[in-house]
Amino acid sequence: MTRLTRKQKEELVKELYEQGYTYREIAKKLRISVRDISQILKGVTRKDEIDEIKERLQKLEERIDNASFMIRHALGGADIEICCPHCHRWTLLRLIKPKGMDKEKWACPLCGKVPF
Repeated sequence: MTRLTRKQKEELVKELYEQGYTYREIAKKLRISVRDISQILKGVTRKDEIDEIKERLQKLEERIDNASFMIRHALGGADIEICCPHCHRWTLLRLIKPKGMDKEKWACPLCGKVPF
């Protein structure tokens, strides 16, 4: 009988758990500790949570892009005075290319962040 790699064991643990096996049954079947099974399944949960958070952040970024686009077209070149929620200083909102972004957005010229 060949030894299973760590990845193969993780996949088997996930499959058996999804089929309804208990931690103890999986441990006995695969000859690993209940603690290892717990860590494997928690790791799966964390990866799923991280993927979900990334997806939500991407959707939020798209919504911010849309809001910035609508403001830009609704106000044209008008100056808007704001108190930036990031640097807490009063300034005129400007259409600039913030650090790390590829498009121009309405942002605080002092700190370079999008205030909404």
